Amino acid sequence: MHVPAYLLIPALAAVVYTVAALCHKRGYVQGAGVMTTFHWANLLAMPFAVPLFFIRPQPLPLVEMWRPAVAAALIYGGSWATLAAVRRGDVSMVTPVLGTKVVFVAAGVTGISGQPLSAGLWAAAVLATLGIFVMGRTDWRPGSGSGAAIWLCLAASAFFGLTDVLIAQWVPLHGGNVFLGCIPLLLGAFSLAVVARAPSVLRLERDSRAWVLTGGVLLAAQSVAMGIALAFFNDPTGVNVLYSTRGLWSIVLVWGFGAWFRNRERHTAGRRTMLWRLAGTLLITAGVVIAVLERSQAAE
Repeated sequence: MHVPAYLLIPALAAVVYTVAALCHKRGYVQGAGVMTTFHWANLLAMPFAVPLFFIRPQPLPLVEMWRPAVAAALIYGGSWATLAAVRRGDVSMVTPVLGTKVVFVAAGVTGISGQPLSAGLWAAAVLATLGIFVMGRTDWRPGSGSGAAIWLCLAASAFFGLTDVLIAQWVPLHGGNVFLGCIPLLLGAFSLAVVARAPSVLRLERDSRAWVLTGGVLLAAQSVAMGIALAFFNDPTGVNVLYSTRGLWSIVLVWGFGAWFRNRERHTAGRRTMLWRLAGTLLITAGVVIAVLERSQAAE
């Protein structure tokens, strides 16, 4: 069976995303704060947006700038929730739960169109929900930060899912890749507005500096890679399915290479918890694949 070479882009992006999360987690351990990490990630993403203004550019009238501003605001909230979740919970738990975004996207599209959820999307939603509870079987402990991390992940997925629905409707009609390029610039502008009032928010301790900055660059790079994959190759199904493997990669990297990042999730969580997380991740991934395939068939 021939596998298109371009599918290496989302596959690699899934790995890079997980490495970025591990870098940010190490930065937190070294003393970095959530807001500091958040604003640095936004600022580091700005240069990566520039190529989008030269890839199939379309005019974006100033009167339509409110649309990318709304999308940027939603991503702003989702990005903060994601980094806060990484701060509170384990990477091997947070990353798979973020995969539920596809289910939120499917529900959003259905809500806007007014059509009921298909049997396939119901199955995807059930699998994803079941996966979350299986994964959290040992993490929903009273007073545990893991429960809060899961809720933050679900909030982030909802924000990102709504953003995807809006972008899918707006981008083809309002500016194309120029629209997409405006979003990282607006995110950076939002952060610059905060930094202008409180410059100390960007202060990084020496031990955390390299980890936070590396994580921010990797996060921005994989975002642009995914944008290019979706823009140049007419295969949203394959691209999203490969990208959904980041949940599985989080288990693999934490279990096999966590020591390189001084990540002790494998030891602090214990073998039993990690196996439950793996089982939950497989269920969530199955739900994501079903949701993506269902959306693809509906679009044909």
